[in-house]
Amino acid sequence: MEAKGLRAGGIRRKILWSFGMVIVLLVVVFETVFLVTVDQYFEGGAVAELQRRATVKAAVVNQYMKDQNLAEKSRYILETSERGEPVKVEILNLEGRVLLDSYGLVESNWVQTEDVAAARSGQVGVWTGQNEATGEEIAAVSLPLMRGERMSGVLRYTSSLEGVKSTVHEITIAALLVGAMAVAVALSTSLWLAKRIAGPVVEVTAAARKMAEGDFSARAKKRDDDEVGQLAETLNAMAEEVVKGQNLKNEFISSISHEIRTPLTSIKGWSETLVSGGLEDREETEMGLQVIVKETNRLIVLVEDLLDVSKIQAGRLRMEMCRVEVQPLMEEIWKQFRQRAESRGVQLELSLTEEPLLVLGDTNRLKQVLVNLLDNAFKFTPEGGLVELRAERSGREAVLAVADSGEGIAPEELPLITEKFHKGSGKQGGSGLGLSISKEIAELHGGRLEVQSEPGQGATVLVYVPLV
Repeated sequence: MEAKGLRAGGIRRKILWSFGMVIVLLVVVFETVFLVTVDQYFEGGAVAELQRRATVKAAVVNQYMKDQNLAEKSRYILETSERGEPVKVEILNLEGRVLLDSYGLVESNWVQTEDVAAARSGQVGVWTGQNEATGEEIAAVSLPLMRGERMSGVLRYTSSLEGVKSTVHEITIAALLVGAMAVAVALSTSLWLAKRIAGPVVEVTAAARKMAEGDFSARAKKRDDDEVGQLAETLNAMAEEVVKGQNLKNEFISSISHEIRTPLTSIKGWSETLVSGGLEDREETEMGLQVIVKETNRLIVLVEDLLDVSKIQAGRLRMEMCRVEVQPLMEEIWKQFRQRAESRGVQLELSLTEEPLLVLGDTNRLKQVLVNLLDNAFKFTPEGGLVELRAERSGREAVLAVADSGEGIAPEELPLITEKFHKGSGKQGGSGLGLSISKEIAELHGGRLEVQSEPGQGATVLVYVPLV
């Protein structure tokens, strides 16, 4: 439980760290862009307003007082300036010395900022920086004052940016608080999502680990109908299939052990009887040898079936395909089993369509299918019963059918009858491989195998093979 908690915590930390980094990065980027935009908007607006007022004043003076000297222009500018404005007006000479300001004082200081230098060269100068006297942030706009065609001085407007900076500072604090709240909400949401994601993943991982260790009784809990839920369903289905396969395999091993032990016991018993009898009783000797041959053939068939199953599972069952005429093949099989049918008191009928049926297949493997089906039919058909071997056409397929009048197959067993290692509950024994091998061979021919049956009314096995 402690390891599980650590793993869950590790997953949550990774998810939370990933979400958190993305969210913080996005908030930082958006906050930076927003604050830069706000700062540029307020400061740019203040500078633009200052430049507009200075430009209007300079244009009026240069237009209507172009023949006046600098002193007369300075007096007019100061007289027309509104009192109490948060803007300071200065008139400078061409050397950059302040002659007069909007407070009516004559200053002896010199101004050498970029805006003044630009105005002295005949351009509009704009500058923002720190006032050396007061230490506050200011914006300055300077324009040339003309007398005729010659420059006579510089008109300079300055305004404090402290109010703008204070407003921007307040907006910055508010934006940072909003950003911090957004990060907190986002991280809380990320933590909740991390728990929602990590919990099911850890549970599915724990179930998968138990399955890997061989505990197929473990099941992954499905919480939601999402990808993790579908993974849990897939793991559970896989575990069920593995358990089902193990059960079938165990049953198969038990059945095969019985099937092998029976002929081996007969062979061993008759061998010991013959050896101890000294082979003097000819009749007994012949009977024993016949039993030994019969049981040996039975073992050979069983081993061949096992080899075929192994090849099919490994994908190594070789098929030698050629054009095969169905009717001659069916006649050959019918003649082969006719004597066996007579000895068992069973009627064997052959029914063939007049239309030629030509398929692409492996002759020996198709014979193997028919032999397996007839073996089953004889096994479950009582004396006096009927076994029918027939061939017909269905669309673009040839149908090879074997029908019997035996006991039939129970409805619950019908879907399982062609599965590997499955043995029916009938009275007759068997390895449970014949129908499974026949189905695989039919599918390797591009066809299919179907079983139709009702209890007490026999069974019919249909093999569909595409026509050429």
